[in-house]
Amino acid sequence: VKAAGGGGATFGSALATTSGSTFSFTGIPAGTKRIDIVMFRLSTSANVSVDLQIGDSGGLEGSGYTSQLASTQAGSENLFSQTNAFLFTDANNTYTHSGVMCLRLTDASNNEWVCFGLEDPQGLTAQNHFAGSKALSGELTQLQLLNFTGDAGRVNIMYD
Repeated sequence: VKAAGGGGATFGSALATTSGSTFSFTGIPAGTKRIDIVMFRLSTSANVSVDLQIGDSGGLEGSGYTSQLASTQAGSENLFSQTNAFLFTDANNTYTHSGVMCLRLTDASNNEWVCFGLEDPQGLTAQNHFAGSKALSGELTQLQLLNFTGDAGRVNIMYD
């Protein structure tokens, strides 16, 4: 759905994350330069991190990511990294998670994307912040949340 007046971002259809292990958004149009993934009160029923993979018309890509997450609580910090997806949360099913993951195209000729964002593990005096990068072999057309065992929450995207 376009914003009023026909301009602005396109919003996807919100998905309830109450069952399943992956949540996909496909059909992202050519020429997209910005994607925001908005997550509201995600709750996981297992100690797994919520991750994001991106892909082009050839499929999702499961390697070549730089992805770091810092979880800060009461003056201490835990650091996590991986190369198979972008990290959104640490592996903790005690809390619900809300936040925004932002993807920005940095070079259209090389399909290079950066990812950054902030996540709030509600019920814990802490925050998670993360960043990363990934070059695709073609234009981004799809993304998928994975390693997810959902029992509550919603997720949506907006792009332009």
